[in-house]
Amino acid sequence: MKRHGKIKIGTFVFLLVGLYVSVLGFRYFSLILAERNVRNAIEESAFRWRDAGRTEALLEFKSEMSGLGFDDPDSVCDFYAYGRQRHVKCEWYEVLSYPLIGKKKDFLFDAHFVIGDDDSITQGGS
Repeated sequence: MKRHGKIKIGTFVFLLVGLYVSVLGFRYFSLILAERNVRNAIEESAFRWRDAGRTEALLEFKSEMSGLGFDDPDSVCDFYAYGRQRHVKCEWYEVLSYPLIGKKKDFLFDAHFVIGDDDSITQGGS
């Protein structure tokens, strides 16, 4: 006769591994979402520079990045003009910490938007 309520060790391990993978997946998803939010803030700053000027763009950028949790937004992006083009070039790190094992992995992200002399905005550039 089979006893009810008895949990097999395999089932328990399977549930623990499933839970761990779910938590790790949620953290990866949060990392991707944070990167997308930062990239959108940078792109909005490029549009603001095109439409309202560099000073307005920097003010909006600092406000957006502070809202996203950056302590020093000035260290993230460089707003500069090269010839007749204006560039917004950014690099930032995000850290993913693995649950339970304490290991951390750094991810480097970058974004580069170029405002051409015809006021078109493209991604990338040199």
